[in-house]
Amino acid sequence: NSFCTLLGGPLDVPFPGQCCAIRFSTTMAALTWDAVRAWALSPDTSRAQAGAAAPMTHTVKVPLPDRMTQSDERASALAALTFAVLSKCEGAEAVVAYGVSGDALFPLLNPFAADRAATVSGAASSVRSAAAPAGCPAKTAADVKRASKGTPSIDSAIIGGVAIVNKALFDAIGDAASVKCFDVAFVLDADNSAVSLCFNQSLYDSQVMRDRVELLVDIAEAFASKGATATLRDLPSTTQSMRDRVLRDWQIERIPVKMYDRTMHSLIEEGCSKCGDPETALCIVDAATGEKATWAATMRRARNIARYLWERLPDVAWGSDTALIGIHLPRGVEWQQIMVGVFFAGAGYVPLDTTFPPDRLSFSLQDCESVAMFTRPETIDTVEFPTGTTIAVDDAFWAAVDAFSDDAAFTCPATPSTPGYVLYTSGSTGKPKGVLVEQVSVVHSALCFRILMEDRPVVAAQTCTMSFDLSVAQTFQAYCTGGAVVVVQTQDMSDPDLFTRILSDNGVTLLGITPSLLATLDAHRMTQSLRWGFVCGEACPPEVAARFAGGPGRPWTLMNLYGPTETTCGCTGSTLRGEGPITIGRVLPGYFACI
Repeated sequence: NSFCTLLGGPLDVPFPGQCCAIRFSTTMAALTWDAVRAWALSPDTSRAQAGAAAPMTHTVKVPLPDRMTQSDERASALAALTFAVLSKCEGAEAVVAYGVSGDALFPLLNPFAADRAATVSGAASSVRSAAAPAGCPAKTAADVKRASKGTPSIDSAIIGGVAIVNKALFDAIGDAASVKCFDVAFVLDADNSAVSLCFNQSLYDSQVMRDRVELLVDIAEAFASKGATATLRDLPSTTQSMRDRVLRDWQIERIPVKMYDRTMHSLIEEGCSKCGDPETALCIVDAATGEKATWAATMRRARNIARYLWERLPDVAWGSDTALIGIHLPRGVEWQQIMVGVFFAGAGYVPLDTTFPPDRLSFSLQDCESVAMFTRPETIDTVEFPTGTTIAVDDAFWAAVDAFSDDAAFTCPATPSTPGYVLYTSGSTGKPKGVLVEQVSVVHSALCFRILMEDRPVVAAQTCTMSFDLSVAQTFQAYCTGGAVVVVQTQDMSDPDLFTRILSDNGVTLLGITPSLLATLDAHRMTQSLRWGFVCGEACPPEVAARFAGGPGRPWTLMNLYGPTETTCGCTGSTLRGEGPITIGRVLPGYFACI
């Protein structure tokens, strides 16, 4: 029955009748159907009372390729192509009805169901010669017509599914009876010049019905091009219009374009406006050292870091796709402030974890053609960087930064297409591969999570290396909501009691974490300040979901997120409820998924 759900289209030439027809012309001038009368999917009595016939009939013509019509078995070839459409779209054993004499209708299995490697020509021969399955009595046109007037049954007619009939049989049954007893029918005209597709308009959407017609035409084109040896794998599975809709029309846009066609500078400035009093509201906290920075201090330093970079590197095309700067520093307040300053300068950052092998870091810098690198004086010689400028982050650097006046108007040169960051994969199968994410995508990701978290200020725990894209979800939710980033050092996470206390003492409301790290914690001692959590980076075991899912004593929402680095960390998610299957869920706001 679902064969009918992908046929249809713009039907614009109405004429009176009781069914909806799509007519596509052929050049089958010599086509004869011989004893062929009909094919149909297996009966389905639940369709019998689906409703009255559609009120109107429409027609559209779609030509089939001339080369396909040169076969001596044109009718069987058309049947085989129809079965190919069924196999492509259903992947199941579609049962059809095949007439051998007079107006009799017999059920028959789709030839491709038994052998998906069969050729179209072989399937056509099978259609032509196969006998009806035992125990399936023939039905007549009179049976179908009689059944359409009362309560149809399996014993009195073939109900539901797809039928392919010649004009004489269709006329004997009657168009109203056909549409009521068959979900859809292909009808070959008496002069063999066209095929009309009649379907019950109360059951099927015309657009998806048009897809099946176009797919049949595309399959016929492929069959004509590839010849008699074409198999199911050689035939197309989608049409161009179907692909266009998947990539364009099916996207459900839940974030207005103007919201995320922006830069990180504008997003962080907006976050600052939401923080309350910037002079007292905390923006960054290092839980290990106790160092803290307010929103006002972070914004001033970010603007001055941008001024420092513009003065130090006057030849860089700030705001362009070549503006990339490496950050080779321990995680903490300095790291975060320099990252924000890089955004304000009109550049993207390249995270360089100080624990990673120097050769890997040097490769990353040169591969992305970074223009500069921030590092500590003691690690300047650790990473070879002959192609760019190395900036030592020491007291002299901060004195130079703070010496700039912040009184003048500040204009960020970034555009939405300016790089946000470049992350390099693990390189376990060879050299690391860089993924560049533009600022527009980083903004989109942050706003997506802001919608999920009801646009409330977020205090986020930043627990992982900045070279792992989980850090993106951990960090920018705080910056876009006027919250705070709490940096938790790796050594502190190895002690579950200390880790739990850090979360509680700093009022963390958002915890993004891998399932394996979450499993080390005590669900009963999790801080009551937590409101949102997500696991990602690896599959979440059911026992972990059962322990930590929101519920009595755990007033938080825990989600399972999925998304490769190329989609800015997370693009789908499901709420974990402690029972049922664990899936990657539905698309997050503003995203769409194509399978």
